[in-house]
Amino acid sequence: MPTVQREITVPAEPDEVWEALTDEDLRDEWLTDDGEPRRISDERADEEAGEYAFRWGRPGETETEVRFTIEAVPAGTRVVVVESAPTGTAWGPLLQAMAAHVPAFA
Repeated sequence: MPTVQREITVPAEPDEVWEALTDEDLRDEWLTDDGEPRRISDERADEEAGEYAFRWGRPGETETEVRFTIEAVPAGTRVVVVESAPTGTAWGPLLQAMAAHVPAFA
């Protein structure tokens, strides 16, 4: 299965980015690509390692694995997302939407 990898640097602290990724209410605000929500399952979070992963999909679709890694950098926090996907999901706009929901950045 092919993978899609995207990266963004958010001018905020890692704990603020972590909250935008893992807080269910915040995540629901930005994690839509066409207005139709996807079902999220099998969530795994390791804040100390800066890793958050889950499986997601819509009814009738094959679920895919999504893995985020965050890392403090001089300009803020680098966020890398890798999705094992049967199609090329465009993560660029979703990462921009996530960045807009980081409390210090919004």
